[in-house]
Amino acid sequence: MATPAAAAAKEVDKKVQLMKEIRAHEVAIGELNNLPPSRVSLPFLPLPKYTSLCACTIHIN
Repeated sequence: MATPAAAAAKEVDKKVQLMKEIRAHEVAIGELNNLPPSRVSLPFLPLPKYTSLCACTIHIN
């Protein structure tokens, strides 16, 4: 059985990984927002597993 410290460290690692994934998506959304309309082609994007944690909107003119 894991010690409480080990369990807490594992939980922190999970949160850090999730924050990295969220940040990567935020960067990708920012890049999409900076594309000219003639360059935009959005494939089907599955909803991320953390949808309930953030509200992201893609604005493309």
